[in-house]
Amino acid sequence: MAKTVAAIEKDLGPIVLAVFNAGSYIATAGEDLTVRGFRQSFDVNYFGIINGLVPVIERMRVRARGHIVLVGSVTAYFGWPTTAAYGGTKAAINILAESLKYDFDKMNVRIQVTNPGFVDTPLTEKNLLPMPGLMPVNRASRRMARGIKSGGFEVTFPRRLSWGLKLLRILPRPFCRWVISTATRWKARPLNFDRKPPSE
Repeated sequence: MAKTVAAIEKDLGPIVLAVFNAGSYIATAGEDLTVRGFRQSFDVNYFGIINGLVPVIERMRVRARGHIVLVGSVTAYFGWPTTAAYGGTKAAINILAESLKYDFDKMNVRIQVTNPGFVDTPLTEKNLLPMPGLMPVNRASRRMARGIKSGGFEVTFPRRLSWGLKLLRILPRPFCRWVISTATRWKARPLNFDRKPPSE
C-alpha cells in the first residue's frame, strides 16, 4: 500500500481526499464460531483500512492538509445476530476515527466516518437478516458524497434507520435486545446442533 500511495502521488499529485472502504461479511452465529472467521473479518475490514491509512496520513501530516473518510456501518452501534465479527470490525473503525480525530485536528487533516445502512451489493446478498431501508448503490453513493462535502464528523443514512438505531442505543439494553430479536425474528431460528465439533 505504501508503494501504491507513492505511485499515485508521483503520477497524479498529492492525495487530497482518501476514502477507505473495505468490507467482507462472514455470518457469525454463536453455535458456529471459528477463529478463522474473526481473523479474516479483521484482516479485511479493519487492517485493510489501516494498511492504506498509515502511508496516506504520513504524507498528509507533512503537508498539514488532507481529508480522510473511513467507511463503517450502522452495525457498529450495537450487536446484531450474526454480526459478531463484521459488527466488531465496524465498531473498531468508529473508535479508530474518534480517537484519531484529536490529533488529526491539530495536523489540519479532516477525518470523517460514514456509517451507511444496508446497501444492495453482493455483500448484503449473503445477509441472513431482514434489511430495512435497503438502498441501491447509486443512491447510497450520492448520499455518501453529500455527507463528505457537508463537513460533519459522522455521515449516516438512511436517517429513519440510523436515527432509530441511535435512539435504541440510549434505551435499556434488555429492551434493545428484545427489539432487535423481535425485528429479526431471531428467537424462532433453531440452533444448529447437528454440526460435529472439530477434531483439531
